[in-house]
Amino acid sequence: MRKRYLHGLFIQITLFTTIIVLILTLFLYFNFRNIQLELLNSSNEKLMNQVFEHAMQVNDYVNNYAWYMTNSPEAKQLMYGTDVTLMQSLNNIKVLDASLSSTPFLISAYIYNGEQEMYYNIGPNPIIRQGSFYDQEIEQMLANSQFQPLIPIPRKMPHTEWEPHRLVHTYTYILPQYAGMGARIKNAVILNVRGDWLFNTLLSYAESPSLNGNNMMIIDPMGTVIGHSDNDLFLQNLSDEPYVRNVLSSGRSSGYFVADVDGVPSVITYATYDAPEWKMINITPYAYVASAIQKVRTITLTITSIVLAIGLLATFLLSRRLYSPIDSLRKQAGVLTGGKGNFTLAEGKAGNELEYISQTLATTHHKLESLESFKKEHMFQINQIFLKKLLSNNNAAADNVQADQFEAFNVQLLPNQPVIAVLLRLDRYRLFCERYNETDRSLLKYALANISVEVFRPHFTADAVDMGGDHIVALLNVKEQEGEGSGDLPGQLEGLIRQIQQQYEQYGSLSVSAAIAGPIIDIHQLSVLYEQVLYISNYRMVYGYSCLIKREEVEQFTLEDLDVDDTAIADLLDGIKTANWIIIVQHFNSIMSQLYKYHYSNMMFYLSLLTSSVFQTLNAIERNSSLHFEIDFISFSNNIQSLETLEEIKEEYLALFKQITEKMQKQKNEKSELIVSNTMKYVELHYEDKNLSPHAIADYINLTSAYLNKLFREYTSISLSSYITNVRMDKAKHLLLESSYNVDEIIDIVGWENKKYFYTVFKKSHGVTPSEYRLTAKVKNLG
Repeated sequence: MRKRYLHGLFIQITLFTTIIVLILTLFLYFNFRNIQLELLNSSNEKLMNQVFEHAMQVNDYVNNYAWYMTNSPEAKQLMYGTDVTLMQSLNNIKVLDASLSSTPFLISAYIYNGEQEMYYNIGPNPIIRQGSFYDQEIEQMLANSQFQPLIPIPRKMPHTEWEPHRLVHTYTYILPQYAGMGARIKNAVILNVRGDWLFNTLLSYAESPSLNGNNMMIIDPMGTVIGHSDNDLFLQNLSDEPYVRNVLSSGRSSGYFVADVDGVPSVITYATYDAPEWKMINITPYAYVASAIQKVRTITLTITSIVLAIGLLATFLLSRRLYSPIDSLRKQAGVLTGGKGNFTLAEGKAGNELEYISQTLATTHHKLESLESFKKEHMFQINQIFLKKLLSNNNAAADNVQADQFEAFNVQLLPNQPVIAVLLRLDRYRLFCERYNETDRSLLKYALANISVEVFRPHFTADAVDMGGDHIVALLNVKEQEGEGSGDLPGQLEGLIRQIQQQYEQYGSLSVSAAIAGPIIDIHQLSVLYEQVLYISNYRMVYGYSCLIKREEVEQFTLEDLDVDDTAIADLLDGIKTANWIIIVQHFNSIMSQLYKYHYSNMMFYLSLLTSSVFQTLNAIERNSSLHFEIDFISFSNNIQSLETLEEIKEEYLALFKQITEKMQKQKNEKSELIVSNTMKYVELHYEDKNLSPHAIADYINLTSAYLNKLFREYTSISLSSYITNVRMDKAKHLLLESSYNVDEIIDIVGWENKKYFYTVFKKSHGVTPSEYRLTAKVKNLG
């Protein structure tokens, strides 16, 4: 009877399995062609979007690089300079070439000075040309302004001046500056991007074995090819091709159709992009699709047959084993207790086997009670891990969260009510890490979490979680607010946060800044809420320590692009070059005042640009002098990034500027002192020369007479002319006392040209004539 039942069960399962497999096979057979075409179209669209995204990334980088080069001191000197020396031009080209070399997809760059009609070529063949330029197409475009600024211009350009017939496929970007409204171009920066680099993703996919036989191209609205897996079609106009006309006239942004391409039936997939106005086309030979359909059809039939055979065998084995369910259950019970399941059942004693299963279940229950005890002891850690997974960008954890998990993990937060996030961020975190070890830091953050929960819970359903680093996050349900005071939720919340800040500063001697975001309704959006409140907290940079930042306060910061004040930065750099502390402070304060109106990302970008500009200036000073500042750019930049407020950043910059100006002033003073010392030595050695004068000495040491006199008076308190007179007078007095020369001979020896004036000066200084001075000295010696 048992075997008959099993045989019937086997036949029914086998018949059901066979019918299902046949239906699925027929369905796949008749629908695979359309599915394959849809998959091909979807794959091609995804591929084209990836290629276009890559091209746009390169396009955005080149745009930013063009502005960066325009704002660099070297490019400015080449574009605006009217008396730039050849050595200065070569040094500027060398600096710009070093920056250009770090960007592999840039072939070269041109800098055009319209006032001087100068072209500077930066790249593999650096040259300087005035009047005419070997890249005549660029020269014509600049003359006629036949282009749109910073829009890629596909063209074939000569590789170098020495290889004008070797044409390279490029995309040229031009950033011009005009002399006035509608006037000629005053100057420009031109960047040439390698065509093969800009579309290397296109070429790599086109050469992939999985896309063998495919062609991919990018055309402009006129049907001209501006990118193709076949470089021979670059800049060819294909608007007369039927399939190209079909794409250009289509009103849809993307799609596919079947058409003949050069006599070969093909699947045409296209997509349209607005900025720039490009259309991307992928051509797949239909034979490739047909062969794929045939191949998959064969594979499907083979797999279906194998699955059917395996299903029949599995059905047979399953039916054979249905007679022993109790035996299987006993074996699983043995595994639960860690045994091997070797219990032997005596014939006719089924009760013994059930008794074994009962004992196994009792043992398992005891283990579950032990596990529950462990869970209670470590509930706080489990609670924190669960909340961290919800707040972090863990989609799997958020999607699978259930309401009963909140209760199981001792989470007070109600998942079906709106949630507000309050982020509490430790101020001066770097000092905090230096002052406390890891254990103490964990305890202090645990204390902050406890304080926040104790303050919030009398008013809200709340939980707090340590997210690592310098902050914890408190999550509050706000829908419960009813009765008195419920209408002033922002004010009540602000008061509670201020209370947390005061208590933590009182008991922990540490300050905390706070940020508020929300509410959200869907608990699965907690990670988004966390990202929002974390971003809002970055504006501690503006509001300072112990601040409380709300979302509406962050929204006041402008979303517009950063308006870099080139003049202020240039004036600041000029102040650094001249070591003028007043100018540095004046323009630096002006620059910092601009940052308070921009978004956080723009602030950090501006600071990065400022740091880069300052260190480029320091490098230029070091190259052109013997001065070495010994300041590490990376260390300073990292330090700026780690600071938490604009005031701290301002102090760090001012300390840097102070160090720079003091070192430059010290070198200047040492140099001035050396000049004065050498001047005095020169006078001591050449006082006999009648032509000795301040002007002659200034010519000898390559200084102006006025500047030399100014330095000499600053260090000696007398003029250089007076010093020359004093030296000659001292030498004359010595000769009067120690030699037998007459006065006229002595005047001639000391290089005094006007004898009458010598007598006048000598008598004015000593009250007697030279002869009387000598006689008086001899009389004293006799006495």
